[in-house]
Amino acid sequence: MNLVFLLIIILQGGFFHTGDIGEIDSEGKLHIIDRKKNMIELYVKGRSVWVSAGAIENLFLSALSDKIRHIFLHGERTQSCCIAVVVLQPHYFTSSSSSSSLNTSTLHNLQQVLLEAMKEVGGEAGLDDYAIPQGVVIENDPTLEWTVQRGLLTATNKLCRGRLLLHYKLAIDLAYTQLGSH
Repeated sequence: MNLVFLLIIILQGGFFHTGDIGEIDSEGKLHIIDRKKNMIELYVKGRSVWVSAGAIENLFLSALSDKIRHIFLHGERTQSCCIAVVVLQPHYFTSSSSSSSLNTSTLHNLQQVLLEAMKEVGGEAGLDDYAIPQGVVIENDPTLEWTVQRGLLTATNKLCRGRLLLHYKLAIDLAYTQLGSH
């Protein structure tokens, strides 16, 4: 009886639900292009738009690898833009003052540098404006690593989005507040 119930749930409407997002090409072949849990819904100009967080994170990680060690893109369906949470490369902390964290002025300057770099990279990649982060939260604790042991990455080194959101929720909310209503 449990097996029948399980099959009914899995095969809702005759489809096997994997959480993958696919695209059918001109030859009728299915290509997996993303995961549903990696999609962000934003509200832009009176309509919902969907952004592939994983693809954009990978774009910025590869293009800005000299600056960014980790990145988590977050968006909310009540907002028209997304916020990037980043862990900087270690050299930003070793070149700072004797303090292990960065001062407010340095953080603000780095946020501006990252926003400009993301705007440039995103523009070159043809991203829509709403898919390019409009705010940046920088992890200011150089000892905080996003690891499996801390529960911020999966065993396959993918982001634990829910846990990252819980960890950075106040900072993300502040970033949205600083942007004003979009």
